[in-house]
Amino acid sequence: MKNILYYLPEDLPNEMPFWPDGKELEICAGHCWGWLEERASFFSQLVQNMAQNLPLQVLSFEGMAELIEEELKNDDSNFVEGGLAPGRSVQEYVFKGLDQDPEREAWVVEVCALGPILLRGLKFLSTGELRRVLLARLFLRQPAVAVFDKVMDALDIASRQRIAAFLQVFVAEAQRRENLGSACVFIERSEKNLPQLCNDIWRLEEDSAGPGLLLDRNAFKEELGRLLVAAGVEPSSEASVLVEMRDIRVGWNGQVVLDGLNWTIRAGQHWRVQGPNGSGKTSLLGLINGDNPQAFSNNVSIFGRRRGSGESIWDIKRHLGLVSWNLHRDYRNLGDTNLLQVLVSGLYDSIGLYCQPSSEALALAAHWLSFFGFGERGNQAFSQLNWAEQRAILVLRSLIKMPRLLLLDEPCQGLDAQGRELVLALLDEVASLGITSIVHVSHDLDEQIQGVKNFLELRPAERPNYTITENDL
Repeated sequence: MKNILYYLPEDLPNEMPFWPDGKELEICAGHCWGWLEERASFFSQLVQNMAQNLPLQVLSFEGMAELIEEELKNDDSNFVEGGLAPGRSVQEYVFKGLDQDPEREAWVVEVCALGPILLRGLKFLSTGELRRVLLARLFLRQPAVAVFDKVMDALDIASRQRIAAFLQVFVAEAQRRENLGSACVFIERSEKNLPQLCNDIWRLEEDSAGPGLLLDRNAFKEELGRLLVAAGVEPSSEASVLVEMRDIRVGWNGQVVLDGLNWTIRAGQHWRVQGPNGSGKTSLLGLINGDNPQAFSNNVSIFGRRRGSGESIWDIKRHLGLVSWNLHRDYRNLGDTNLLQVLVSGLYDSIGLYCQPSSEALALAAHWLSFFGFGERGNQAFSQLNWAEQRAILVLRSLIKMPRLLLLDEPCQGLDAQGRELVLALLDEVASLGITSIVHVSHDLDEQIQGVKNFLELRPAERPNYTITENDL
């Protein structure tokens, strides 16, 4: 490719020591940058601006969400026999329109572990599986500029190791091909996630991204206590068993992902659920929150009521808080819903707000926004926020009523380093209160919530295909 000139927009910070003199950046074929995003999601926003003017291909959570939104928009399941249309398959999406290169394609299928999912529809993939699909597609198309925004998020440990080696090959090949290779940009929280072949590593100075939040844990805890008093939240004296599952069997498209699982969540317990991509973690949480209809064909009891026994889904949801990929996607499609409305909707267990909230509810939501640094942005549309900010808002929504059970499916997905520190600090304090039990799903071993002592690990290649370690009985 020919070298590309990019000019820094007037509304972005000028005092960036890594930026070339003036406002002109020359993007050269084969060059590889590492951009460390420790706060403010600045680099992610910069890439969004660059994408409006340059031939970029960006692997990001925004792009993943847009792809699935497109698949759902074109879903014709209502018009096919059986009522379930697969949409575009992985094979079609990755390989369609390419000149055939069987050896190269076979290598990409192997290193991205696409073999078992090639014929599956995109909309039926887990977040980690979809991440690998987008990596394979990008690699085979060799764009002029390839941007990888927190590429390891949502990948299991084995996939991270494979993809790290894969990216080293991608960068080495781009550098070897000189004028024909891609320029590469990696946006990460930590230098340890950057490929070793990066030519330049950029880091924002502490004051160059605008005001940020400095974490004082004592003040943080005191403010959270004031929020709980304002909400009238107290420890519950209701049933000690929150969730009970017996001999669970769940599958889709002829594939069994959970088989014979027995699991009990007791009040006051905190759990971490882990397992490889596609092992059934999200399906498991769906049995609890109502997203998975197979709960009705299994022995699942929530808050003392067996699913399918005449209970109302709203009776269940009023005790639940949730952060998930599907919830995030649904809120992205709500148009002009503002941040106050998103938080207040957590009190009504709705996706969007369909009633006139009380002044007390609005005041509580405003307090939560202020607590987390969004105090002046309550009327801003959720759709105008970047992915990391949206994720943080959904964490606050899940907590506003301080539910008895909090389901967190990759809550820090896409967050910058500072945002993740704040979210985890908040969850640490929530876990210590004795009001809410937490179920935390994450592949990131560094993403730890203090107080989590119990572990459910899904192991799809073994029998039984799960293990339980319960340490706080």
